[in-house]
Amino acid sequence: MAVHFLAELPLDPQVRIGGDSGKPIVLRRGEGEPFLELARNTVARAEEVAKEEGPKFEVTE
Repeated sequence: MAVHFLAELPLDPQVRIGGDSGKPIVLRRGEGEPFLELARNTVARAEEVAKEEGPKFEVTE
């Protein structure tokens, strides 16, 4: 499908519970690594895409 894979996240009810309680799972040592990986990969991909030049348009009368 030519889509960049950013990360694999666990389907864990603790993610919702942590978000609802104001204690996100990403702050727990060891458990938050998949979410930090997603964040790092998202930033890296955004920086990569920002370097690409898009099409140029010229408007004349």
